[in-house]
Amino acid sequence: MAAAALLAVTLGSLGERTRTSSVALEDLRDETVRLERDAGTFQDLLLRMPAVERSEFEGVIADLQGSLSEVETFLADLPADLSYSGQAVVARLAVDVWKGGLEAFRTQVLLAADDPFAVTAADGIVDALLDLRAGDRLYAEFVTAMGDPELPQPVSPFPDVRFLPAGFPILTAATSYAENAKDPESPLQLRAELALGQITTEPEWLLDADENLVVIATDTLTVDVVVENRGNIPAEPQTVFLDLFSGGEVVDTRSLEVDALGPGEKTVASFIDLPVQPGGAYAVSVRVGVIDPEKQTDDNARLVEFRINTETESTTTTPHVDDGDGG
Repeated sequence: MAAAALLAVTLGSLGERTRTSSVALEDLRDETVRLERDAGTFQDLLLRMPAVERSEFEGVIADLQGSLSEVETFLADLPADLSYSGQAVVARLAVDVWKGGLEAFRTQVLLAADDPFAVTAADGIVDALLDLRAGDRLYAEFVTAMGDPELPQPVSPFPDVRFLPAGFPILTAATSYAENAKDPESPLQLRAELALGQITTEPEWLLDADENLVVIATDTLTVDVVVENRGNIPAEPQTVFLDLFSGGEVVDTRSLEVDALGPGEKTVASFIDLPVQPGGAYAVSVRVGVIDPEKQTDDNARLVEFRINTETESTTTTPHVDDGDGG
């Protein structure tokens, strides 16, 4: 009886290890499938580098670094007694090399963008790309080793994860990436750009038959101004200024401070209860400060002319939102 019980325990233990091994194998494959997807996004980035915005560049790499960290953690947590533990070590080496190459690539490309006199950037990009290729080769060795018929196999084979496309011209690409990043017009360079977006009113201004802006009869007007950060660096809090003109003279002046805006963020400055009179003709001038080192300043100020209908006036109108394109 004791021998039978020992045999049962032994077989149960073996069965549990087999189940653990199989589950871990499928989970490992799932991790590499996600990594394959993100690596494909990185390959697409490499092919579009001259047109890639800095925010996209950093975002793609950050996502990929996150995926690599997840795979690294998973591999580190694998039981040491798995039949494919030795092969998993090769996968860990691949991940480690990929992580180093990816961080070096980000650092060197942004160095070229931020310092046009950084003569070592191109060589640094070459080294980073060579590391990524080395990671690709290590992973390929892992996949080959996992094909050993003596090892358990996943339901579906491991994917072909590559950070660099087959035949990728490392030297040519590295030189091109460095030169493009140093170009003053490169979207990778730090860019400050605060702009005025849409301007709307309450009551709503409309276009009459002659395409002039009109507002229904009222004695107060609210002007809402969208302020946007169209750059790729944060914008500190700024003041938005508004002047209301009538008959060539300033009839009201206002200012509002808007909060700091991150890249791509926007906010609305609302100037309420501006004094107007039915039948009056007006112009509203809005401007926001220029932030260093902003180059595009044409969209920091706007002037819009409009009139207020009389109490008895009825005008055929269509809705209008002034977005700076001539309205």
